[in-house]
Amino acid sequence: MSERKAPAGIVVGTDGSEHSLVAVRWAAQAAVFRNVGLTVVHVVAESTAPASTMAQPAGRIPDEVLEPRDTDIDDVIARSVAAAADSGENIPEIASAHPHGHPASTLAGLSKTAEMIAVGHHGIAGRHRRELGPVVRGLLHHAHCPVAIVREDPAPEWRAHRPVLVGVDGSRSSKLAAEIAFEEALWRGVDLLAVHACHDAEAPPASGHRDPVFMEAAEATLTRSLSPLRDRFPAVRVHHVIRYSNPARQLLIQGERAQLVVLGSHGRGEVRGALLGSVGAAVARDARVPVIVARRH
Repeated sequence: MSERKAPAGIVVGTDGSEHSLVAVRWAAQAAVFRNVGLTVVHVVAESTAPASTMAQPAGRIPDEVLEPRDTDIDDVIARSVAAAADSGENIPEIASAHPHGHPASTLAGLSKTAEMIAVGHHGIAGRHRRELGPVVRGLLHHAHCPVAIVREDPAPEWRAHRPVLVGVDGSRSSKLAAEIAFEEALWRGVDLLAVHACHDAEAPPASGHRDPVFMEAAEATLTRSLSPLRDRFPAVRVHHVIRYSNPARQLLIQGERAQLVVLGSHGRGEVRGALLGSVGAAVARDARVPVIVARRH
């Protein structure tokens, strides 16, 4: 274990809280799947220095102030590294780092060289269970690699055999998500649920009858998006799921059947360059299983 610049592996943010340790354990498994190293990162917010230290000569922080904070930092790192090491996974390497700065922007910077970055659902210092923490929101908007948002109970034994779910709408972003989802399904040895959820405007009449034209168009979108990946990953069994009405609601409903949900950062119809599509934001916030939002370097 060492402290150095984050390698091109999995980076996981931690503040030592229980929900962040769940993310650490999930990230350890992700590192094993990829046969890459894991870097546990605790960002020390610059604003944590007591205001009283500003009066010290030349801005010097007294040793009696620094020592307790350094002890807290060491404790967070030690507990987080131990959680990764004790996860039961044979991780190639575990490194640690505690850079100073703004948590969201610092982790986003580390994501430039990472394969994936993982955080707890509420992010570092998140407070509200129904909302994404500020660090999570910042990463979803600005990370340079896929972002995993991990819930408190990501992989109980009974869920381990459930499929991976991916939202597919034909957009470039969803194609990247599909590639990640195929890899995850292969590593986990499970099936893949490819969900195409049509918007309200595309839905069939209120009678509930499925218009064959809509069904054919949806099947064509799934086939066109997934055919190259089916050829690359022949061992992954794929199931098409087509649903109408609210896409976020349908993805959340179907996500109850899965162990992991993978989505694009913004989908068809979203403004190019949008930070995060409304569907992705809703699913990342409300899903009860881990969610990977696909972002590209």
